[in-house]
Amino acid sequence: IVCYISAITPFYEERAVFYRERAANMYTVGAYSLSIGLVEIPYLIMISLVFCTVYYLSVGFTLDPVHFFLYYLFIFLWISMTTFYGQFWVALMPTRTAAMAAGSGVIQIINFFGGFIQPVAEIPNHLIFFHWASPLHYVFEGCLTSQFHDDDTVIKVIEPDVGEVTYTMSEFVHNEFPRFSYDHIDYDIGVIVGYIVFFRVATFVCLAYVNHLRR
Repeated sequence: IVCYISAITPFYEERAVFYRERAANMYTVGAYSLSIGLVEIPYLIMISLVFCTVYYLSVGFTLDPVHFFLYYLFIFLWISMTTFYGQFWVALMPTRTAAMAAGSGVIQIINFFGGFIQPVAEIPNHLIFFHWASPLHYVFEGCLTSQFHDDDTVIKVIEPDVGEVTYTMSEFVHNEFPRFSYDHIDYDIGVIVGYIVFFRVATFVCLAYVNHLRR
């Protein structure tokens, strides 16, 4: 959410300059859209690395290169998607306030149906589409299963009407999130990349065909 909000203000301030320079035929919409995407990548790589390094070591995840890389990859993709998501709303909406309001409303739905605020088993059938459409669902599944699919750490859980039950972490995660699987990792990555591409294309279309310039 922080990356989504932080992407709105600078892009909104640049938008008026873009309208002026496009009217002067200084460059094409495609070149501008590509450049504002590429220029974000070094920042996104570094901020993801800093966050993951501090957080990963703080919570005590498995100190293994594969585990760390997968966690970093999903965080990087999620931060990238939310950044480009913010740019899309700025390109679409007439004001910064409208972009923040619309984007925040949609991202609350994304968060609510991601799979951890509202358990999947408790989502009504007529709303389950939002769970499968939520990009956070795939990030959450990837982060969770990549860290705990092979974790044999023994934990004790108090179950209602049963009492104390012993699980390994991998068993506990499977019981709590039975639809999540480590075998879905490639699919999860593909879906998030698909969302990134979608928001980049949608931003290009909005910049090309929507003009909020007031004379």
